[in-house]
Amino acid sequence: MKKRISQENCPYCHGQKDLINTVHYDKPYGIGEQLGQAVHIEGNMLVVEEDTCETKKIGYCPMCGRDLRGERR
Repeated sequence: MKKRISQENCPYCHGQKDLINTVHYDKPYGIGEQLGQAVHIEGNMLVVEEDTCETKKIGYCPMCGRDLRGERR
């Protein structure tokens, strides 16, 4: 099935943009990082990074609906 333009250019499922990023920096270059959460997509895995890193397989990008089941990590 052919991908739509929005799916080909989706920054969320192509690893260019986090779905959620609440990690805050109070100083330049990340020095003094405060605890937060970053959620992003790697292949067909939804990755949640907090104190630990957890992953969960997903079938579709939650932002554009692209099928990720054929993707490899």
